[in-house]
Order: sequence, then C-alpha cells, then structure tokens
Amino acid sequence: MIIKYDSKSDAIYIAFQKNYFEKEILKTIQCEFCANSPIINVDIDVDNKIVGIEIIGAKSHLPKDILENSTEYTTEELNFAMNKIKKLGW
Repeated sequence: MIIKYDSKSDAIYIAFQKNYFEKEILKTIQCEFCANSPIINVDIDVDNKIVGIEIIGAKSHLPKDILENSTEYTTEELNFAMNKIKKLGW
C-alpha cells in the first residue's frame, strides 16, 4: 500500500497496486455521504480491480499522523492525477 498526500489540494491517495500511476483507469466512483463528509473517489482499472482511493478534504477527516507519514506526489503521479481529471471532465 502506498500513501501519497498533496497539501496544496488537501487530497490523499491510498494506492493498492504498485505502479498505480501506470494503470488505465476504467472508472472512478465518487462517494459523498453527507454535507460535511470528505469526497471519496475509488479508482477501478480495466481488470475491474481497485487501484486506489482518493480522499479530498483529508486534513479535516484523517488523523494527523497519517498525513505526516505519507509522501508527496512525484511528477509521474501528478501527471496520472491530472490525466484522470481530464478524462473524467472534472
């Protein structure tokens, strides 16, 4: 499991597959539970396996030590995220 955090967007990504940023995302399922809950996105690959989970609004909803023990995104990983956003039209 790989945990990446982007402090600028306050988003954390928990990846379940190595080289997750090389995977082709078939679909992203967005989950919102109530007005004050974080936005949670689940990425599914073409083999119908969960690639990772993204939590937007992480600072307000996760323990501080999880954020402190995560690592920043690399350029490749940021490109993965930007391509996903473009593909989904967000």
